[in-house]
Amino acid sequence: MYTAQPEGYLELELGDWRKERYYRLMAIDHDLVSFADYQYPTTAKESLWPMVLVTNPKDARFLLPDKEPVKIISKSQYIRILAWSNETVTNVSVWLQEQYLGQAKQAADESGNTLGSPLYVLKWDPSTVTGVQTLRVEVTVSCCGLPVALHLLLLTGFLLDRILIHFYSPCFLFSLQLLAVFYASWLFIFLFLVAPLCCTENCFLKCGISSSFCRGFYRFTRHPALTGPVMFYLVYELVGPIFLGFLTPKYFAAVFSFGIVVDKVLVLEALTFFYELLQIWTFFFFVIIPACAYADQPNTRRAKCVSRIPIGLIVCTVIFTILQICFIVFTIAIPIGVEAFALSIGRFLPLAISWYLAIRVPRWP
Repeated sequence: MYTAQPEGYLELELGDWRKERYYRLMAIDHDLVSFADYQYPTTAKESLWPMVLVTNPKDARFLLPDKEPVKIISKSQYIRILAWSNETVTNVSVWLQEQYLGQAKQAADESGNTLGSPLYVLKWDPSTVTGVQTLRVEVTVSCCGLPVALHLLLLTGFLLDRILIHFYSPCFLFSLQLLAVFYASWLFIFLFLVAPLCCTENCFLKCGISSSFCRGFYRFTRHPALTGPVMFYLVYELVGPIFLGFLTPKYFAAVFSFGIVVDKVLVLEALTFFYELLQIWTFFFFVIIPACAYADQPNTRRAKCVSRIPIGLIVCTVIFTILQICFIVFTIAIPIGVEAFALSIGRFLPLAISWYLAIRVPRWP
């Protein structure tokens, strides 16, 4: 897990060595710290070699403009690459985007002796780099013809905002996918409730199936006392906090559907989108759909039900209540604490709306 701290430092977690066999190579080149993470081979078919680490230019995702002398990259004359292998390295080729820059040469001392140095250099012109580009290094060893590719990100002027480390990380890309699914789901439910408002009852029933559910659906969406709380909850899902609490002993945080705000810093978190996806779809299937289905029930059927509430509507509301309470307990109360449980506004709100609709729908004339 790679992330940037508010103080400007990087938090670079590495996988467990005992189980996953991850390890990290690090090098310091003119006060610029570069690293590469590798996984030790777990089977005989996998190979440890070659290992590659580019020290100049440093990967733009991990530059620290306030902590490192990043300006020296734009003034450097050579690309510097460290390559190790148990076999002879025969070729180190460098590409910038799709443009071939040349073959890096093994560095030598003043007498021209390389002494098996793992350092390879290639002359370059940093002024030709514009925007975010990809540097690709391919290392070929004598035992096999398959190269190992390393990708680096370069930035014009090498001035980097912290968001780059998130933008090019797999976790951020996964969060973007969940974000797209969440907002698509929200939009579907919103349009589902708004669509009947665009036509008359006769037109709506002619376009669809003239069934009890369609009539109830139309009547439900036309009644502000029923759709109002649901619309309020949908809007709250987008902008309101799900819960508040101390995620860490020192920092009070607010968890939203789009991320976590802690110490005035927004942290994108894939789990928030995932949890809210579960929330809105359970609310849709166990609250909205049953309310629409029973909005057109005749009074004769209502009279046979306990407290004038249809049995089916009670069952759906009770199921939703049980799921919601389990959701709050296992995702908020147990892992975070009682304070967060008490401040779970975004979890208790749909629970209150579900019982409001269960009581209000059967009594609607």
